[in-house]
Amino acid sequence: MLSCEQNSNPNYERNLENTQKFFNYIKENDGLEKMISMLSPDIQHQSPTYDGKIRNYNERIEELSGYFNGFKNLNFEAKTWLPNTDKDGNLTGGVRTYGTWTGEFLQTGKKISLNSFHYYNYNEQGKIISSGDFFDASGLLYAVADEQIHVVEMTINGKDKAESIDFMKYYSKIMKQREPHVLGWKFFESGKNKITLIERYLNEQAWFNHLENVSPGGISEEDFKKFLDFFSVDKITVYGDASDNLKNTFKSIGFSVDYEPLNAGFSR
Repeated sequence: MLSCEQNSNPNYERNLENTQKFFNYIKENDGLEKMISMLSPDIQHQSPTYDGKIRNYNERIEELSGYFNGFKNLNFEAKTWLPNTDKDGNLTGGVRTYGTWTGEFLQTGKKISLNSFHYYNYNEQGKIISSGDFFDASGLLYAVADEQIHVVEMTINGKDKAESIDFMKYYSKIMKQREPHVLGWKFFESGKNKITLIERYLNEQAWFNHLENVSPGGISEEDFKKFLDFFSVDKITVYGDASDNLKNTFKSIGFSVDYEPLNAGFSR
């Protein structure tokens, strides 16, 4: 049997109080700065995304910033607070919690209600050294989306098939890495030297973010130049509600675009 001394940790009450503060900071105007101040520079954070990537200090800050910049009226209603244990069942002083997030996505005004699980472990200085979020991240994206689909019909510019396929694989990879609000990016063979590209955006703003990335000074500027070397754009069709701003922007950059508004439907 485990002794009481083995199965106790004197730092738990302190860490529980700090974890509860961390969650409450999401409701404060300067909450992001307060949350960052609680992180150890050596933090390892388990992201809820499908790839299960472990985030470092800078990546964790970027993730937290996304919540502050993307939502309003965020609130975590804890169902329970519990102590963490190591693999042998000994209390580590860490904290875990189960609860529900509510809030509103700024870009679409859609409200969320999201069940989640989180854990937090602390170093001797009381800083968060490891943590993890577990919830349906993909479901959250779809719940707040106002999806817009762009179908781009293109001609291959004299490149051989193998070279073109390699570039399409490369470009799809960087889109997945750099643009989290792009829901899908797929190249389809649609005839001799013809490619149809289907771009799925979380909402219209996601397309404007993409445009910024491929514009001069953007993170994908050079890759987009290669894209235009591989393909000539013949026609673009935008499916979903499109603003005058988007239409005028396409017109200003010289693309031929048809617009097809949404009547009914859903994505999941």
